[in-house]
Amino acid sequence: MPAIYSYSAYKTWFHRLDARSKLTFVFCYLLLAFLLPTPIVIAGISWPTPFLLFVLMIFLVWWGVRVNPRTYMPFLLYLAPIILGLMFAHTFMLNECPCLNESTPVLRSMSVAGFLFGTAVAFRLGAMAICFLFFSYTTDPFEWGLSMYKAGIPYKGAFMFASAMRFYPLLQEEFITIQDALKARGSDLLVKWYNPVRLMWGVLTTAIPMGLGGLRRSRNIALSMELRGFSFPEETGVQRQLFRDIQLRPADYIIIGVWVAIVIIVALLRLTGIWSAGPLVLG
Repeated sequence: MPAIYSYSAYKTWFHRLDARSKLTFVFCYLLLAFLLPTPIVIAGISWPTPFLLFVLMIFLVWWGVRVNPRTYMPFLLYLAPIILGLMFAHTFMLNECPCLNESTPVLRSMSVAGFLFGTAVAFRLGAMAICFLFFSYTTDPFEWGLSMYKAGIPYKGAFMFASAMRFYPLLQEEFITIQDALKARGSDLLVKWYNPVRLMWGVLTTAIPMGLGGLRRSRNIALSMELRGFSFPEETGVQRQLFRDIQLRPADYIIIGVWVAIVIIVALLRLTGIWSAGPLVLG
């Protein structure tokens, strides 16, 4: 199973798309989470739009990218307290009534509008996290760096972003190594990840060895790059040669055009007032 935010290396239609078209899709999807009216009323039930987009993206990662949600379940569990905290704050503290029930003391302090608004805010954050999971699972870090270079970003800057995408899974490998070492010594600090107190203490315990391991890896990578002449083209003025090239294909242009058009249409509908800030009724 792939680690969180690491390339899954499957051969799906999404994997074959250019990194620039996938990044365009991700940003357009996130913009829709802010632009689409919320809530959407379906069969008389109000659904916050970002929540539907969050669930739809999980299904897309599962069906299209072949990454089961169980793979990144710990990530979702760590995200859950943030989502629930935002929903709780807006429901009980940051919005006025109408309340759920005036006759019950607990329900009297719960704002219906606050609950819907808090759910929308919380799941916008969740949709953002799952969108970048989709991008990282389907994008080879080397292709991402090459795409940025083809888009006009200096090679060193593009390489830095690509290395950052590759470095995060390496830190996860370092974390797993430390976790296995603690298990071998009879420690359960990083085993009971559902216990936040034990987990926090375990993270504090592993912070120093993980930091030292990350510094050692980064030093070795920097040394390897310089031994292979990474700075040679800039120092000598020789044109940099790439052994691999990527080009936008018709499918990439279609993806970019369709999603940019969708965002523009939705934005115009909101600006002209055809879609107001109120709920959108379907069915």
